[in-house]
Amino acid sequence: MNAAYANLWLDDRRFQWAGLAAFASKQVGCGLLNAAEMISRSNRQRNTYQQWNNTSSPLERLSPYASPRMPVPDQAVGEGATKVYQMLAKKNMALFLDVWPLHMFYKRFGLERFKRCLPERQSLRGSVVWPIEAAVPFGAVQPRVMQAFEAIDAGNTAGGVKFLAEHEQLNVLRRAIFVTAS
Repeated sequence: MNAAYANLWLDDRRFQWAGLAAFASKQVGCGLLNAAEMISRSNRQRNTYQQWNNTSSPLERLSPYASPRMPVPDQAVGEGATKVYQMLAKKNMALFLDVWPLHMFYKRFGLERFKRCLPERQSLRGSVVWPIEAAVPFGAVQPRVMQAFEAIDAGNTAGGVKFLAEHEQLNVLRRAIFVTAS
């Protein structure tokens, strides 16, 4: 995703939000890698313990000194890391699926067709992979999206970034995080 955002910005410097999104997406990717390592470490500890538990004698299992180290806090961290991984991946993918195609459509067809077709996007509901449907219905027309591309079209790059950042934070991420956090 970060490469797609970066290439979009490198190809058309009006899409400054995409350039910023490349950096943010890279940071999310680093968070995903870190969470995956924590999950892996926790799983290795659990697997080692389970193997020992299945192959050791009853007498060995009575001795806390014979048991391989499986700290409870590390197992809890593994569970927490799993939740973080799932949420970061889901929200990052949803944001990409929301905003990147909007840029591509505008780039190819221009503002007038973008304005005409944007409301039709919601007719794709149910046919698009959209992991946050419960919190954010796919294709709902958001005024900030239209304002962003009108600003970009008018040469107001900063305004485009502002409106897209507000859309990203208020209409997608905040709603998805608070509704699907449990």
